[in-house]
Amino acid sequence: MAIDHLLEQLLDRIRHDPDLRRQLAQLLFGRELAQLADQLAQLASLVRSLAESTQQGFQLLAERSSLVERELATLRRVVGELAEQQRATTAQIAALTERMERVEGQIAQMTAAVALLALSVQRLDDHVARARSWYPEARMRDRAPAIFGSWMDTRRVVPPMEIRRLVRESLTRSQL
Repeated sequence: MAIDHLLEQLLDRIRHDPDLRRQLAQLLFGRELAQLADQLAQLASLVRSLAESTQQGFQLLAERSSLVERELATLRRVVGELAEQQRATTAQIAALTERMERVEGQIAQMTAAVALLALSVQRLDDHVARARSWYPEARMRDRAPAIFGSWMDTRRVVPPMEIRRLVRESLTRSQL
């Protein structure tokens, strides 16, 4: 039993002491094979590191792909909303264009009406000017006694045609 126990201790020490394992491998297999085992261990470590790095790369790639898909979905939604807004804006512009055409027609009608109104006002101004030019003459004629008072004892309104006739009767042709 002591040998079994001693053997167990030796095996346990070999399992936990890497230097002892290397020395034992050199004794059993020779130096080249022992180095090959170390190189295989290093290679296995590198393969594990490569596998972990690849796994992390795939995980990072999956996360970025998911992020790109979410961003793409958001972009599609925004583009859809913008397209809908563009359609609404186009419809509003078309409606505004129709309104502007109607307003332009109304402005043309109003311009024509204002031109007619200006012509009517001009005619009215002409009539008023003519009426004003006749008003002082008629006022003088109708109110001559009040205006000329004592200068006129007898008053008499003489139409222009009678004045002409009286002048022709009293003056000769050469005097005229």
